[in-house]
Amino acid sequence: MMNQKEVVRWLSRGENIVTEIETLENEKQAALDFATKMTKSNNDRVSSSRGRGNESALISVADYSGLIDKQIAKLCDLRNEISTVIYMVDESVLRQLLINRYICMLTWEMVAETMNYSYFHVHGRLAPKAYRAVSEILSTYEK
Repeated sequence: MMNQKEVVRWLSRGENIVTEIETLENEKQAALDFATKMTKSNNDRVSSSRGRGNESALISVADYSGLIDKQIAKLCDLRNEISTVIYMVDESVLRQLLINRYICMLTWEMVAETMNYSYFHVHGRLAPKAYRAVSEILSTYEK
């Protein structure tokens, strides 16, 4: 079974997923904007040799876009894996704590406020119970 530090590390893998996906989506959009700009400038000029160069560049942009899609899919799979384990926690209060902290990415103070508990109760009492529950799930889930 995992100790508390290992469970926290396992859950925290998804810490910046939303931000990273947004960054990747922005990068993908920039690449598509570039491709659109290339095709517009190509439509203004008719040149067979130039068209082949743009075609190669457009294929590269499409490949790059596909690479970004694969990375986004990996990140979504990771988030789904973390969420699946959290949703398997039986006790509602512990599950709510984990959702707020590791899916919604709230600070401990915000988790406590959302749940109408003190910071010390959430972080000092409930969190260790939640981590034990996750550890038990992971010990059977990963086998």
